[in-house]
Parts: sequence; C-alpha cells; structure tokens
Amino acid sequence: MSSPTRFSTRFLAHALLLGGLAAGAPGAGAQGPDGTPPAAGPTTAGKAARSGKLDPAEVAQWAILREMRVKPLPPLDEIAPRPAAEGRGGAEISRAVEGGVAEILARDPAAYERLVLLQRETPDALLPAVVRTVGAPRDDRGLEFLGDVIGWRSQFAGPAIAQVSALGASDSLARNESLARLIRPYLDPESVELCPAAALALGELRDVEAVRPLLDLLENGAPGVRANALWALRRITGLSFPAEPATWRVWFEEEEEWALRSMASVIRALESPDEGEIAAAIQAASYHPLLRHELSEALGRVLDHPRAGLRALVCRTLERLASPVSIPPLIERLEDHDDAVRGSALHALQEITGRRDLPPDPAAWLARE
Repeated sequence: MSSPTRFSTRFLAHALLLGGLAAGAPGAGAQGPDGTPPAAGPTTAGKAARSGKLDPAEVAQWAILREMRVKPLPPLDEIAPRPAAEGRGGAEISRAVEGGVAEILARDPAAYERLVLLQRETPDALLPAVVRTVGAPRDDRGLEFLGDVIGWRSQFAGPAIAQVSALGASDSLARNESLARLIRPYLDPESVELCPAAALALGELRDVEAVRPLLDLLENGAPGVRANALWALRRITGLSFPAEPATWRVWFEEEEEWALRSMASVIRALESPDEGEIAAAIQAASYHPLLRHELSEALGRVLDHPRAGLRALVCRTLERLASPVSIPPLIERLEDHDDAVRGSALHALQEITGRRDLPPDPAAWLARE
C-alpha cells in the first residue's frame, strides 16, 4: 500500500468520488473547478493533488462538498496551495470520505445501491471508513454492501461483520440468508478475532443454520467465543438455557426429531375443518423456533380463517416465531374487522421489525424504508 501522502491519480479519483455517490442523486451536477459541469469527475482535482500543489485531504474535502452541493465553492485552482503534512493525508481523506458518504446516504438512500456498485473499486485504504459509515445509520439497506465486502474483500471481513451486528437483520429473509452464508465460514475457533464477531452477527441475523456450529463453539471454544456462542444461541432460539452444552444438545436433537416426525402433520392440521385441531396445531408450532420460517409460512394462511380468535392466536404465534416471511400477511391484518386481531397484528409487526414509529396503517408499513 502506498504511503499516506502519496496517492496515484486512480487512487485519489476513487477516493474523491466515493462522495460522487451523489452523482446519481437528485440535485447533483454542481459546477466543476472551472465553472463547467464536472463531466470528467475528479480528474482536475486528482491532477492538482498529484502535482503536490495541494494537500490531498483538502482536495478530497473540496470534491465531496462540491458533489454534495453543500455550499458554493471557489475553483480548485484558487485554493491557497498547502502541501500535505507528513502522515496526515490518508487519515484526513478517510475522514472526509466518511463524513461525505454519511451525508449522502442520509440525504439520498438510493445511494446505497450505487455504493454496492463502487465497492469493488474502492481503494483498500478507504474501504474501512466506508464500512464504518454504512453501519452507523442502522439502516438495513447497508447489509447488501457489507455482504459484498465480506464476499469480495475478505481482508476487510472483520470490520464488515462487526457492522452486520450493529445493523441487525433485514426484513428480507433472502437477504439475511445470503449474508449468513458468507459469515458462517468465519465460525472457526482458530480465528481468535473473527469467530466471536461472526457468532454475534449470525445471532443478530437469527440464522438457524448456524445453530450446529454454535453448539460446537459452546462446547469447545475459548471463553470469549463460548460467551458469544451462548448469546447467539439464545438470540436465534428465544430460549434461555444456561451455558451447558449437554442441555442445548438434547434440545437440538429433539428439534431435529420433531421436524422429521411431526412438522408435516402439524402443518396439515392447520388446514383442518376442526377449530380445536387448528388451535392445537398453532400452539404446537409456537415451540419450534428452528423451523420458524416454514411454520410461519403455513401459519400465515390461517390468518384468513373466519374465526377472529384463531386469527389473533396466529398473530401472537407469528410474533413469537419472529420470521420475516410473516410480515406481509400481518400487514394485511391491520385492516381486519376485529379490533383484537388488528392490535395483535400491529404488536407482532413492531416486535418482528423493531419499528414502533409506524401507525396501524398498511400503506405506511408497505412504504417503510
């Protein structure tokens, strides 16, 4: 990696136009250094910094502010020359990019998609700053970018996995599962740094496929790893067993046995004409968090049952299972003619998504960001 005060034109170009995420945003297109549209992007800025006439950090800040149209800026060649101080340029550019990207994401959430496209060409020296920035707003749209970093830039997997823990799970099951597949290989007890972070991230994603390797870590991992594995197991399952591997193993084996021998019959019972049989099946489903997605999909169909009491019971059970697949049918129940069902559906949505700021209005939930 080059010295902090030596930047190639290509390096600086990408550094500056990480701020250029805004180039595709509404309101972008401020004038360039010579008063003309910046069709060439940061080329002029890059040449100025490379020439040594300006501090690269100042150039970065100038370019990001220009792209964001934060304030009127003088042409670059009118800025008083100030060479970069030794050891200062890289940190200053990282801070400039971090602040610039944060402002752009706050102003234009569509920039998350452009950030994913730029990830693979972002210089190594700047990627950690962008990863930190994406995690800070707690917006799950940043998960796609973090997954791309983990998958394509494995040397930065640690910071990206830590930000997954900060963001938590998405409302999209497919997105969560895709991200979990990338993180599971890091549940390696030999990886002292990455393994504990991976356990926490998979716990936040509520990844049921991680339960078996987490059980292995609970039994054989280092003390810090065992603590994180226990937290993740409790988070995924909703159970509060102590840190006793044997207890967890017995439960896990019973869950696997139930899946093989009983789950299909419970799902069939949900379609029974007998309301008592349906109620018993709903209750049985609520005790099997490892099968939450399959059971929640089946339970969602019972929300059309004519009996309001059964619909309300399903809402409470879906809340307990907490699978993203139950979000669409629960939103539909916000228009249920029964007050208890509407209330149960809203409470379940709030618990599953963590969103308590939305009214009991289906349109608001469908339009949520």
